[in-house]
Amino acid sequence: MPALPRFSRKKEAKVVELIDRICSTSNINVDGSSMSDEQISNRADLWAKDGDDILTNGGDEGNDLEFFEEVEEYFKIYEAKELRVESIKEFERIETFINGERKTGKQRREAARLLAASEEVRVAAEVAELKAHRTGQELHASETKLREKLGNAEKSHNSRKLVISKAARLANADCRIQFKRVRDFFQSLHNDRITKLRRQFERSTKIQSMLHRLRKTDPRVMQLHQQTAERIFKKKEADMMELNMVQNLEESTYLEKIIALLD
Repeated sequence: MPALPRFSRKKEAKVVELIDRICSTSNINVDGSSMSDEQISNRADLWAKDGDDILTNGGDEGNDLEFFEEVEEYFKIYEAKELRVESIKEFERIETFINGERKTGKQRREAARLLAASEEVRVAAEVAELKAHRTGQELHASETKLREKLGNAEKSHNSRKLVISKAARLANADCRIQFKRVRDFFQSLHNDRITKLRRQFERSTKIQSMLHRLRKTDPRVMQLHQQTAERIFKKKEADMMELNMVQNLEESTYLEKIIALLD
């Protein structure tokens, strides 16, 4: 838990408002184009000026270095709140998807059972009709009776095979559709996580850029910190992409096994 800041309530409110303003901005211009490095740098200069005015009460007070650490603590609090909100949203999204799959899956299973039952009834009716028709005929030779019994059994067997085959095809198609829905859902979840990771990186970069200017950090050090942050972000992004590829491969293998069993 971050240490409690030493700011006055008025200064605290201004710091919180500044951090919220910085974190809620994007690097996109009004016309939809991406901001240039110069525009981003000029914007950071303005944020640093606002931050200096807040920390020094418009220049009436000295700029304590501990204030910078407290600003970082406020940013950590902001990030913790954002993480909680995003985690709750993601959990609710997953829960809604699972409940929806349960509901639709139950409906599909009920429909499949009704279809199988109706096919069984139809086949049974056809076999019974055939048996009744043949029973009503005059049978003289035992060989003829045997052939008719075998015919009845063969027709019943073929009809049952037809029912099972139809049910397997329906299950196969339904399985593929369900796996596609699940894969699309988790792919969108992965894309959202990548987007959140990038937003987190951009927020951190903006805050650090402002703090570097407040501290009057050497530009070479600023550039080094920026490059380090970018490498860390790229590494996290690559790890998430690799994990997503592994999950897709495992899901494809599992789907192939299920389809093989159904076939």
